Amino acid sequence: MRIILGGVIAVFASFLFQAAPASAQTRIECPLPDATRSITDPLPRDWWTTPIRNRLTDTRVQDIAGRPALVCQYGDAGSVQTNAPRFQRCVARRGGFDCTRLGPFPPGGPGWPGGPGDPRGPDRGALSIPQSYMFDLDRGRVGSDRGADVWFEAVNPVQLYLTPRNGARIALGDRRDGDSCRRSLSNDRIALTSLMVGYYVCYETSEGQRGDFRITGLTSGSPRTLQIEYNNYGDLRR
Repeated sequence: MRIILGGVIAVFASFLFQAAPASAQTRIECPLPDATRSITDPLPRDWWTTPIRNRLTDTRVQDIAGRPALVCQYGDAGSVQTNAPRFQRCVARRGGFDCTRLGPFPPGGPGWPGGPGDPRGPDRGALSIPQSYMFDLDRGRVGSDRGADVWFEAVNPVQLYLTPRNGARIALGDRRDGDSCRRSLSNDRIALTSLMVGYYVCYETSEGQRGDFRITGLTSGSPRTLQIEYNNYGDLRR
């Protein structure tokens, strides 16, 4: 049985992107004010179908196949979705989405699809790092020293650090965005006492990718666990 969401393909081709260059923000509207779902299979004589039609009822950002997707829900008529723009953080609002560019690079520049330095690993993600573990920001994983960029180092239960590994560099920013630390990268470790939820840490990985991560959680007690959301912008050394 085939079911279609009426008019979606044609309208999605003209998906409206309204950019505000000064604030690096993009407004993305849902493609339809309302949508229709109907059975399209041939029916026997004297049988018919009643299409379901609904107005836009909800918007949300949802992980689909490992990537954030923008979802517009039309009640029982179904939903339509599209991938969120790369290197942008999107939040749902009534009727659509507001997306903010994560880095200072213009479209087509370093770190953007088709531009120099296109990332080799996941361009964004979230990690939960237990105390004394290392993490690889090129590939978005927690594990051994091989390929690791940062070590959640524990000298003792009190002296805890984020320590760069394998030639990676890091810098502590503030709560605004990654621009607050991008020009301060070094091989110096950062003491845990300096880290606060909401703060950004900029990095250059051992493979040359630039990016930043935001601290989203830090457990109390001992051992501690650090939660981050990271964003890779690409290899800027080329």
